[in-house]
This record gives sequence, structure tokens and C-alpha cells, in this order.
Amino acid sequence: MKPIRSWFKTHVVKHDIYDSVPGSPLPETTTPNDEEQDRQPSSSSSSKIPIRSAARAGLGLIQEVSTVFAPLEGALRGLTFILDHHEQWNANKDSVRRLVERLGALQSNFRQGDEDEAGYSEKERERRRVFLTKLQDISDEIDAVKNKHGVSRYVAAADDAEKLSHLVEDIRDTLMDYQTLVQNDIIERTEALMTSDDYRILGTLPHAPNASHLSESHKSCLRGTRTAILEELEAWADDAESQPVFWLSGHAGSGKSTITQTFCKRTFADGRLGASFFCSRDYADRCDPCLIVPSLAFQFACRFPAFRACVVAALKQAPDVGRESLPHQFSKLLVRPMEITGISTIIVVDALDECKETEPISSILSVLSQGIKNLPSVKFFISSRPEPPIRNGFRLPSLEPLTKTLVLSDVEETLVDADICLFLRTSLSEAIANRSDIDVSSPWPSDEDIQTLTTRSAGLFVFAATTVSFITSPVDQPLERLALLTAVPEKNKGIDELYRTVLVCSGVGVMEPEYQDIWRLVVGSIILISEPLSRNDLAELLRITPGKIASILRPLHAVMKIPEGGDGPITMYHKSFRDYITDPARCSESTFFVDPTSHHIVLAQLCLQLVTTYLPTNVHDMFDESAIAGRHPVAKRLPGALGYACHFWGGHLMHHPSASPGAELGALLRKFSGEKYHSWLALMRLFDDRAAILQSGMALWIFVDGMATDTQDAKDLRSKLIGAAIDMGVGIIGDVQIQHTSKGITISL
Repeated sequence: MKPIRSWFKTHVVKHDIYDSVPGSPLPETTTPNDEEQDRQPSSSSSSKIPIRSAARAGLGLIQEVSTVFAPLEGALRGLTFILDHHEQWNANKDSVRRLVERLGALQSNFRQGDEDEAGYSEKERERRRVFLTKLQDISDEIDAVKNKHGVSRYVAAADDAEKLSHLVEDIRDTLMDYQTLVQNDIIERTEALMTSDDYRILGTLPHAPNASHLSESHKSCLRGTRTAILEELEAWADDAESQPVFWLSGHAGSGKSTITQTFCKRTFADGRLGASFFCSRDYADRCDPCLIVPSLAFQFACRFPAFRACVVAALKQAPDVGRESLPHQFSKLLVRPMEITGISTIIVVDALDECKETEPISSILSVLSQGIKNLPSVKFFISSRPEPPIRNGFRLPSLEPLTKTLVLSDVEETLVDADICLFLRTSLSEAIANRSDIDVSSPWPSDEDIQTLTTRSAGLFVFAATTVSFITSPVDQPLERLALLTAVPEKNKGIDELYRTVLVCSGVGVMEPEYQDIWRLVVGSIILISEPLSRNDLAELLRITPGKIASILRPLHAVMKIPEGGDGPITMYHKSFRDYITDPARCSESTFFVDPTSHHIVLAQLCLQLVTTYLPTNVHDMFDESAIAGRHPVAKRLPGALGYACHFWGGHLMHHPSASPGAELGALLRKFSGEKYHSWLALMRLFDDRAAILQSGMALWIFVDGMATDTQDAKDLRSKLIGAAIDMGVGIIGDVQIQHTSKGITISL
């Protein structure tokens, strides 16, 4: 099977995409040699053809084409004109070269498809028509500038030069939008051919369903910003001779995830991105390093039938392969399928520092250092803060020479400030454009205000983004909030002072102590819960009204994403807010400070109260027969507040600083272990949530002596916990080690 390497090979989905029948036996040998050339990166990606020659070569491709594709010719001629007459692009030719090559490849694909028009569906023909219409409009605008300047060597007028720069971006965006639609269509068609048996088997592979770049929670760079960095990333991705690993390193708030998302969108559009994983401490399944490889493999399996056949075969041979050690996962779920299918691709992992690590070296990087030599056609892009486990990982002798590193703090300050300035001006102007309740002079903000905010951002995009959210909040006037920020003394600049200003303006500091306690309960829960909850679910968990939560959060739109209704999840815009509000050295005002340890205990108690009160004795009554028969319900976890409580009470309890639970917590644990433990365990087995069983079992083990009324109670509970660990294949619980061997199970104290 020829791998799906690039979008233009698969615009019309040919039969060779599906020539590996889903569920077919695992091939014994690798791809035949005559397909070897398809494994390698495109030769054009590393060619050094002069840019004007490349452009003219692209024009040569379209001389024989029907006039229906005239917009493509117009776009290519326009790019050639810009290269010849717009001095700015002399220093940025590679960027336009890539654009010319992709347009030329698209034209070639269109010509092939035009010979068999019946191969296109009505949706495809309409999509192509819209794309060509947009290209024609852009070409007309380029022609207007060209005719204005005649035979002049360079476009001298600043306005026209800027317009041409925007038109190049218009061509890039139009092409990317079209390619993205094509890629999504390919994925839909590929998934539609998946057999029910493959779907069922693949569904047993543990994975984080919303971790890829396609999740709606990820933001992209504002057009015109971070251009130099993005060009460097694209050059690395295109160069077959470059290092196979790229590390984008930057401190909190420097814009790593936004850059990563933009890179993902571009490489996904032209077919180079195979899979992505955006780590996040806000979600339990996205901060577990053991879920990264299975999630990547799941994405590949959904996209490539031949890869899916390999993964399904691996799951049939070892159903628990997704729960094995990271080296085994990497070998069986990535290396072996890649060796067989020969797919040439890019894998992206964002915010690796968000994963919970206990070792001095990142477990993912340690595995990558050992296995990357077996993946010659795969490139890895990784972004993270420069935390010690990450730095140590990239310093491994087998990984360091294979890694290209870009440190965001090393980027020229003037470039970063220019990007932040553009972001502030564009975002603030757009935010007030549709506000009928304000009257500002034009232009607004003033150049002086923009410069002040840019300076105070100190290179942090999170500062700029929070500033925009704070100024444009619907609860106040933008002019007043802008004046408030610009009036802050220079010595108090920085993200901490900005967060403090947001919290002070929320008004909680002047409220009565009872209100402040509720405020900390709500805000602390949002920033510390293992997975985001909706306003309604949060109200049920915290035992307060949804209206109360809404009133508390209304002034916090600058730091939290708060849905209009009560059913959408409430999340932070940036994790640096949690870092600030939970650090007593940074958040010195007790009104705002949230102590993580004590708050986790509060959440554990609230969760246990829900579980002991509302979990039914027979949990099978909560589901229909089809879900029970399949053992795996449709949802990954039980939804709602009760579901959250069942899955995560143990995780919160693990933060308890001592082995003595205290009177209230001890009473809840005794009630749970005596009345609800078996029901809860059955529910976790139904959802196959081994992490919850392990965490909760360890928490109970720690507290068993303090909560048991006599020695026999303690013995009975320990027996329950060991039994659960044996049943779920857990290797260790408390101070008990459980070994599964061919001769049986050995328990060591």
C-alpha cells in the first residue's frame, strides 16, 4: 500500500488508499522496494531551485490546462510578479517557493481529476468552485497593483507593498482552507470504511479523545504574527536532511501552544501531519504520559487503513498493549506499524511539561531516544517549558544530536514586540467594533497606549491576551479598563500584577468573609479539578446554586472561558493563572490565594459525599443493556457531577498530607468502604478506569488504620483492595507488590 503522504495525492480518494482490507492479517514483511520512494519526503521539499525558476516552472504546468483553472494560473503569475517587484520578498523566497510548489501540485491534481470529472462528487465540485473563485478574486487584486505600477522594477508605494504582502497571505490561507477540507473529507471516508469489528477492537485502546489539534479549544496565531518562527518550522518540516526532532522551548505565556496549533493546521492541511497530542493539566487523560502513545496510534489508525490493520492485530495479540510500559507501547503501537506501512509523517506533542512526571528524565523523551532510530521517515515536533525532566531528556546522548532547538526567549525582542503590538491593536479594535454601548475616538487605542501595553507584556503573549480580555470585558467600559492598566506604576508591571488587577476589579476584596469563602471554593475548584465541569455540574458538586457561580465568575472573563449557558465546561485561558493564584509568594493577598493541598481535601470530601449519597447499589441500573453487554459504555467516563466524583475522588485524596483522615473525612471513608465500595468498583470496572481504581485504592490503603473501627475491619478492607488490584492487573498498591506470572499471582508485603 502506498502511504498517504500528501494532500494532493488523495484529493480524489483512489482505491489504493483502501487496498488494505480492515482487519486483514498483519503483513509479515515490510512494504515492497518499489514503493520505497513513497516513504521518503518529497524531493521538492529539499530542492534548492531558484524561486523565480520554481514559479515559472509552476506556470509551465498550467499551459495545457482548461481555462476553468485560470485562477490557478492567475495566482501563480501574481506570485511571480510579487517576487520580481516586491523587494520585501527577496529575503523570504523560500516561503513563496513552497506556496508556488503547492499550487503547482494542486493544479496537476486538478488536471488529473478533470480527465475523470465523474470521480468528483457534487460537494467536491462545489468546494473546488469556491476555492477557484477566491483565487480569482485575489489574482484580480494583484493585477490591479501590477497595472498601476507598469514596468517599474519595484513596488515603491508603501500601501501597495503592504497590500501585496496581505495578498500572499490570502493565497496561503485560501489554499490551506481548501486543503483542510480535503483532508477532513479523506478522514471521514477512511473512517466510514472501518468494519464494526475493527471499530470495536480499536475502541478498547486507551486514548484521550480531545487531545489532537482538531479540538476546538486550541487557538492559532493571529495572521501576520510569529511569521519568522513559523517559517523556520515549515523549513524544518520540508527539509529531508534536517534533524528528526524539533524542540520549541519557552517559558509560561510565551505562546508555545499557539505556535504549535498553527504549525499543526498548516502541516495537517498539506497532509504531512499524522497525529498530535496537546498535553494539559486541566484534563486527567491529557496529563498522563502513558496515554500519549496510544492516543497517537489511535489517530493514525483512524486515518490510515494499513496502520489500523497493524494496531488491530497488535490488540488482538495483546489486548492490554495500551496499558503496557511506555517502551512496549512505543514499539508495538508506533514503531512496528510505521515499519510495515512506511508512512512518512510528522508527530506533534505540545506542552510536554504538563504531563505528570516523577522521574528526573521525561519518560516520553527517554523512550523516544531509544526508538527514534527505527523511525527514519517520521519527524517529531515537541513544545514545552524548559523544566528539568524535559531538559534532561533532550540532553540524552542518543537524542541531543538528533534535535533542533528553538528557544523563544532567544527570538529577537523587536520581532516579538512587533507581533504583540499587532495582536493588541487588531484584537482591541475588533473587540469594540460591534459594541454599541461605547463611543471611542478613532483610532483606538492610541499608539501610546499600545506601546505601553506592549512594553508591559515583556514578551509574554499571555499578558497581551489577558489584557485584551480584561479591557473588552462586557461588565465594564473598555476606556476605563484601559486607563486602569496604563496607570499602573511601571515598577508593578508583569503578569502577576495583571492578574492581581483582574482579581481586584472582581470586587471580591470588599465582600464579606462568607462570600470570600464561597469565591475561593468556586475559583479554587475550577483551577484544581481533574477535568473541567459545567456550571450546573460544578454547582451540584459544590452544593451551591448555578446562579451563585455565575455571579462569582461574571467579572473573571479575562482569565476564564465561561460559556453562556450552564452546560459548557468552564476552563482557564492559561495555566499561568493557576500558577499565580496557588503560589503564596506570588499571590500574597489571602483573599485571592487558594491553598492546593487543603482545597484538594475539600474536593475529596465533596466527591465522597456525592458518591455515598447518590451512587445506586446496582450500578447496572444506570445503563442500558447494550452498554453492559459490551462492557464499555459509549462514554469514556460517567458524565455529570456524580461521574466526576466517582472517577476522581481518589486523585484528590492523594494530596492529603498525613495518614490521619480526620473526623469528617474518616466518617465518609468508613461509610464509603462499608456501603458503596463494591458498587463503585463495579462502575469503575464497567468503564475500565484502572487509574481511578489504583489512585483510590492507594488512598484507602493509606487511611485504612485511621478509619477502621477494629483490626478485622482493616483486614477486610485490605483484602478488598488487594482483590481489586489483582482483578485489574495493577502491579502495586500501598506497600503490597503484586506480580502476575505464568504460575499465578504472588503477593509480597
